[in-house]
Amino acid sequence: MEDPTSPAGIVEPPKRRGRGRPPHSPEQRAAKLAARREHKAEQQRKRRQDIRAERDRIANILARPAVLEKRRVREPGKSPEFVPTAEDRARVTTYAGLGTPHDAIALLVFDPATGTPISERTLREAFEVELGQGPARANSSVAESLYKMATGTGGVKRIPAAAIFWLKARAGWRETVNIEADIRAGVLVAPAGVSPEEWIAAARKVDVEKLEPGGSERAIA
Repeated sequence: MEDPTSPAGIVEPPKRRGRGRPPHSPEQRAAKLAARREHKAEQQRKRRQDIRAERDRIANILARPAVLEKRRVREPGKSPEFVPTAEDRARVTTYAGLGTPHDAIALLVFDPATGTPISERTLREAFEVELGQGPARANSSVAESLYKMATGTGGVKRIPAAAIFWLKARAGWRETVNIEADIRAGVLVAPAGVSPEEWIAAARKVDVEKLEPGGSERAIA
């Protein structure tokens, strides 16, 4: 029978992941970055395929005889221009403000003359103003809501975090960290969140004459 106290009978506990890992090499970081880019490109390709499949599905539905009978028949040799309605303009403005891609917006706007979705080119030509105003209106609306939360006006409860974010983003305020260095024992003491460069720079500002002999050389080195 095997002795459980012998080295062969002792089972080492599994090592915890995430601790003691060596830093990634430049090659490993480059490989991870390339993998992320490839994954993002694959997602974009899949989205374009889904949009094309949806467009084909709608085209197949509209090609059915029952649907063709309800469609307006164009005169031979004429192709009337697409005339957007007020409802179409409001819808495009909302979708553009929400950040919907143009190819997806085009699928949601139908040409009454054909009963099919318009193309991206037609979308940009017929809704040039709406595509530009949509994001501007959405950003203005969010900024107005943030201002009300920061100031507590307009019947909105005041939120201190909103005021802090506004001052950082709009007024250029920033948080400062006071660094104190102690090298009398050959050890630098600094608060968390301070970079090594700031740490060493603070140590160099200390009056060397007030330190113990040799302490500054060991700490700065």
